Amino acid sequence: MEVQPDKKPTELSDIPVEIFEYIIHHIVDMLDNDGGALFSCTQVCRSWYHVTLRFNCRYLIIKPGECQRFCELMDGNPLISHFTREIIFMEHSYDDEKPNVDPWVNDTLKMFEGRLPNIEAMMFMSMHETGEISTVELFANLAKYTGVKRLEMVGCSAPFPLIFAYICAFPNLETLNLKGIYDLPHEPNRFKLKLDYPKPSLKALRIRDVPYFKWVLLGWLTDSPSMDTLEWVVIEVTGWVPGLAEKFLRNLGPALTNLDIQICKGTGSKKNGEEEEFTPVNLQDYKYLKTLTLQTAVCEGTPPMLADLQSKALRYLRFSVPPYRNSHHKHYKTLASALDKVRFPSSFEGIQFICEGEYEKMGIKREKLGRIFQKFSLRYPISFIHSGDVKRFWFIY
Repeated sequence: MEVQPDKKPTELSDIPVEIFEYIIHHIVDMLDNDGGALFSCTQVCRSWYHVTLRFNCRYLIIKPGECQRFCELMDGNPLISHFTREIIFMEHSYDDEKPNVDPWVNDTLKMFEGRLPNIEAMMFMSMHETGEISTVELFANLAKYTGVKRLEMVGCSAPFPLIFAYICAFPNLETLNLKGIYDLPHEPNRFKLKLDYPKPSLKALRIRDVPYFKWVLLGWLTDSPSMDTLEWVVIEVTGWVPGLAEKFLRNLGPALTNLDIQICKGTGSKKNGEEEEFTPVNLQDYKYLKTLTLQTAVCEGTPPMLADLQSKALRYLRFSVPPYRNSHHKHYKTLASALDKVRFPSSFEGIQFICEGEYEKMGIKREKLGRIFQKFSLRYPISFIHSGDVKRFWFIY
């Protein structure tokens, strides 16, 4: 009788590399309201040795209380230290009434000293720092990671001087991604960080849902080396200081090839008797763009802007499409008419509509917009992409 071998239990190392990378890449989107992750870092570490051997795994997800375990794992498995390229700090014990003020991030940086020589990126998620640590101390610990090229802060609350400490600390920083950053009240004399540290030469900048700090940041970057090196900019130009956004965009150098801007909130139509906020951007200043994304397609200010489009290298023009409403029909017709008048360069490959909402309704949008833009489609291809399928900015660079 033939003996059947015992079935080997599934390990992380048995997961196809594509699936494993998908899980890690999208773990940011798998958080519940309390910030609980799909996997705890302990589960990930259980088979980390095997994963690194097969997949050259890059991510280390750190939560409060687990730092000591990671240090023990790295001391026993040097491959973890060798392969890890990104640290994701996750703080999800924040209480609105009693914030967690334990400076665990700073303590973690001290413990990791010398253990992670190849770190290229740091992400801070749901970090709520009320200023219990000194800016100078934090800056000194961050500055030891000279190889960091990408910094991401998502859903964080901290005094602005602390955020500048994060940005200034990395001399080789190339990519900065800020989403959901809010200022916390602080004592002005508590933070002594001088902003005369060398400013980074960024290649990619993404700012979303950063109410006031984005204007402080843009003003600070306007006279920095980043103006000559930025290649990719994703930004909301609407807000309290639109003139500052125009100055920032106007000063960007010829390196800029990808621009994604939100020029209006909502549809640009009247709400409660008042016109919704809209900030026009002069597109004739961008002669080297390869990809231009305008949000949203149903904004009344979008069609007039297209007349100034002067890029000689444009390949794709993208529009963000909100869930379809009958009231949007006239906006799309106006947009189609404006596009018919634009003279695109020989490099142009077509229009892409990035559709929001349910997948099941993609067909409806494709059918309705296909009819509206039928004349344009005779000249150039038109394609539809769901927003959920678009790679997140922080994984493109």
